[in-house]
Amino acid sequence: MQPVLKRSVMTTMLVGALLSAVAATTYGFGQTTSTSTVSEKSATGKVTWYDNTGKGACGTDINAAVEDFVAVSHQLWTAANPNTDDLCGGMSVEVTYQGRVVTVPVRDKCPSCSTDHIDLSKSAFQKLADPSIGVINGATWKLVGPGSSDGEDSTSGGDGDTGGSISGGSGTTPPVIPTSPPITPPPPTPSPSGDHQTGDQTAAAAVGRLVKNDPGRHVCYRAYVSESGWQKPVCDGEVTGIPGSNQSIKALNIAVHGIGGSAANAFTTNADSNDDRGKWNQWTPVVPDGTDNYIGSTKPDAPNLLGFAINIGKGKLCHVARTHGHTDARPACTTQRPAFTFGGSLKNSTWLESVTFTV
Repeated sequence: MQPVLKRSVMTTMLVGALLSAVAATTYGFGQTTSTSTVSEKSATGKVTWYDNTGKGACGTDINAAVEDFVAVSHQLWTAANPNTDDLCGGMSVEVTYQGRVVTVPVRDKCPSCSTDHIDLSKSAFQKLADPSIGVINGATWKLVGPGSSDGEDSTSGGDGDTGGSISGGSGTTPPVIPTSPPITPPPPTPSPSGDHQTGDQTAAAAVGRLVKNDPGRHVCYRAYVSESGWQKPVCDGEVTGIPGSNQSIKALNIAVHGIGGSAANAFTTNADSNDDRGKWNQWTPVVPDGTDNYIGSTKPDAPNLLGFAINIGKGKLCHVARTHGHTDARPACTTQRPAFTFGGSLKNSTWLESVTFTV
């Protein structure tokens, strides 16, 4: 059964309460956007779905039958060119319905939607309810995404930062989001950069010890800190890195259990940048539970880790990422892939100093 309206989804919220433009800035891959402060007031309204293909309002190809994203009311768009609108700058919508939560990027405009109605892609809608019902009434939703009131390009870290996860959004999106299931664990070999430790001090070794006495969901991790080297692995909300030390994190080693494996991507210093922006590396393969995942490098000339993206196979993963010069940070979370969460900064001058993970 198709929905009556072909592009809609979510709740009552005035445009002025949703977005307040703060500063024009260039995100990620040279896409010009503006950073916005976002009201996190929740609202309740209507959700529908569509399965169109073609170009979305943000200028990217979309396939609503198989990709997770949302089209929001035309009344929420403020730029003459929708490609440069705040909504296309990494904004996402978090929807909650009957205990289920999905966070999806804004990638399209709904010309027929009022401000209390948004339109999910069919793929995203079916994570909340059977598409055959056509319409969900009574779903709670809010806009979330990057932005800081002090003009710093920092997510989940920074004084005045609104926090918020970039769950598959455009602008700061890594180039490719892994969607394959966890792969078979490879034999113990050095990482592609050839500079990571193995043995009983890795994240995988730590999570293996933890689940012997406490089966369930866990995440263990450790940071390679400039001038200090690898730290001992910590787990489930403990801090790795040295906040306030001016020592940057160069690499992260992460292992999970009970959440369907992980894939990750590093956002690192870009020496060739002319706008103080870092650059994305490559996504790691999706590695299974209990297996070490590495991003970044520990080589002497390795760039600083500015931020990271990570996704998981099931459940929920949250992090708090603190960056150089910022003391406050708020948690950001993601659910199952292809959604992901970003933590850290986009600026070469604002490196990652510490992080915590929970599942």
